[in-house]
Amino acid sequence: MSLDKIDKNHLDNLLLTLSKNNIDNNKLVESIKQNHIEYGQLKLIASQIDSLRKQAEIIIEKAQFNTNLLNVKSNLTFVSGNNYHLYKNNRDELFWSLIAPNEWNHSNTFVGTYLYDYDKCFEKV
Repeated sequence: MSLDKIDKNHLDNLLLTLSKNNIDNNKLVESIKQNHIEYGQLKLIASQIDSLRKQAEIIIEKAQFNTNLLNVKSNLTFVSGNNYHLYKNNRDELFWSLIAPNEWNHSNTFVGTYLYDYDKCFEKV
C-alpha cells in the first residue's frame, strides 16, 4: 500500500493523540510524509490502535450480552460447566430453565441453550 493512501483523518487523530504541544497538524503531517520510515511506523501504530479499538468493542459487546443474560429472571444458581435453557413466555418475559425444550410440553418460545462457562460467562451452544 502506498504511503499516500493512508487516511489523513486517521493520521491527524493519531497525531493529536500523541502530540504534547500545539504544533500545526498540517505542517506536522507534511513533515512526517517526507520521512517515509517514520510515516510507515506511524501508519503501523495507527493500524494497531484500530485493531485494539475493535477488540475493545468486542469485549464490551460480550460484557453487555452476559450482563443481560445474568439479569434474566431466574430462581437458579448458575454453576459453571452446566447448560441452561432460555425461554420467552407469552408476556415476552425471558426466563431460565434446566429443562430442555424436548423434555417437556410447553407453550413458551425457546430462545436458546447456553453453557455457563468456567469464566462465569454464557456461551451459546
